[in-house]
Amino acid sequence: MRDAMRGSPPEVRALTGPDADRFVGAGPRVPWAPSGRYVLATEVPPDFLPLGGEARVGIIDLGDGYRWRVLNTTTDWDWEGGARALWVPESPDQILCGFLREGRPETLHMDLSGAELRILPFPVHALSPQGARAFSVDPPPADMIAGHRQREQNPKRWISAAANTGIWSIDLPQAERHLVFSHVDLLEWTGAEFGHVQGFWVEQLHVNPEGTRLGFLHHVSYATGCHSHLITCSLSGSRLYCVTRGAIERFAWGPGGMVVAWCGPKVGRATLERQGGRVWRLVRRVNRLLGEPAWLLRLVVCPLARRRLDMTYRLFRDGEGERLAITHREEGWPQHFSVSPDGRFVLVERSPDASHRRAVYVLHTANGQRKRLAQFVAPLSVPRRRRCVLFPRWRFDMKAILIDSCHEGRRRIYEMDIAGDFLNAPPAEKDELGSLLMDG
Repeated sequence: MRDAMRGSPPEVRALTGPDADRFVGAGPRVPWAPSGRYVLATEVPPDFLPLGGEARVGIIDLGDGYRWRVLNTTTDWDWEGGARALWVPESPDQILCGFLREGRPETLHMDLSGAELRILPFPVHALSPQGARAFSVDPPPADMIAGHRQREQNPKRWISAAANTGIWSIDLPQAERHLVFSHVDLLEWTGAEFGHVQGFWVEQLHVNPEGTRLGFLHHVSYATGCHSHLITCSLSGSRLYCVTRGAIERFAWGPGGMVVAWCGPKVGRATLERQGGRVWRLVRRVNRLLGEPAWLLRLVVCPLARRRLDMTYRLFRDGEGERLAITHREEGWPQHFSVSPDGRFVLVERSPDASHRRAVYVLHTANGQRKRLAQFVAPLSVPRRRRCVLFPRWRFDMKAILIDSCHEGRRRIYEMDIAGDFLNAPPAEKDELGSLLMDG
């Protein structure tokens, strides 16, 4: 599909300075405060190596010249997700932030001064828009992580561990939680064959904008490939619904039960062997001979597998099934995306091309038309740990988006204005280069 762009070019401005790496990170979290004045982020000092050290959680004051203010420190963070910092919706001056205590993930509840209000003895992965209900998920049992052979040698221990871990519902006012689905519950509900399961995990817990449904991805690994399910349920755990199954990497909620997923209807290594043909078998053979290097997996094996599995953006309605395949096969493969508050658009990030450029696009959910917003270059001089995906996300009023980028040499947060005439302009008759190329 041809990239088209008309209207005013977007304006990009840095919200953080070059003195440190500051970023929002992954996930559908809303970094803007309910008042719109502050942006919540994670800071890592120059030349920091994430080996048990501390990062800082702070806010950018948009009403005071983008002043950065540190609130507290954390050890539970990573270069992709930050510190999982969240605004508490019904308490606009309060923040939740993950941290580690004696190796256990917990949650710090603090105010805008950074003062500790309380400690929740469990992590928070998703928060309802009303702020009273939260959710978290346990990793797979230790026996499963250790390997399929250990699980076969001691199946009773594995079943016991899997039955007492899973997805938890958290009552924030009472600081209490209860198990909604155990890993065994989910395996049974999806029809998994226990004797052949080699691994499983749950990820990407997201609550819909109305605060009525929880969505998550459930993956089950077999010798023939990985089977994934996009599952939704009520906040109490009832009325489970499988939106789609097959090969699923990411999804995002929209308004009115809209669900957008990057997925394909085909699944499993056996499907790849049948559909891949000689090219796929040759790539697999070369990959094994070279010892499955990371660069070959990233540049050749994974993109080819995605194409063979017919991966694309698909639009669903919760409880009703698929409505529309928004795009055809992509030249590269998208990474992170988010749905606009009104459901008309999807912000899409494309993986870097041969020139290390990452692009941000806007997809129209009604017809799949695509417009390019901007491209950003990650200079080779930037250390690998500082390179980042853009994680584009919408502001409440849809007049701006926020991204993380390292195109100026350090990971920083940028806000990009989007004019109404850009979103509503008809497609151009020919490809117009209207994007902003940030080459540092």
